[in-house]
Amino acid sequence: MRIYGTKNNVYDAVDTVLEHGIAAVEGTKIPAVEYANRIIECLGIYPDVSPIISYQNVPNAGYLYYVFDINRFPIGEKALEDIVLEIDLENA
Repeated sequence: MRIYGTKNNVYDAVDTVLEHGIAAVEGTKIPAVEYANRIIECLGIYPDVSPIISYQNVPNAGYLYYVFDINRFPIGEKALEDIVLEIDLENA
């Protein structure tokens, strides 16, 4: 999976959440959270998706914000943390 920049097409990130349950966003807090909120807004038409924003420190990017579906990944699940680390490593 790729890491989305705040200038990338938001619908690509929406598709990633629908397919994988998560989309990572790079950038500082304000632009990254604004982009993540746009992803969540676009996902609003899908009643079976409950997206939220989270944040994780990672070795290569330093940190990543991400939107994930809590119906697929419960909050605090180790598998979700591992996926974010894998995304960071794949995009190093």
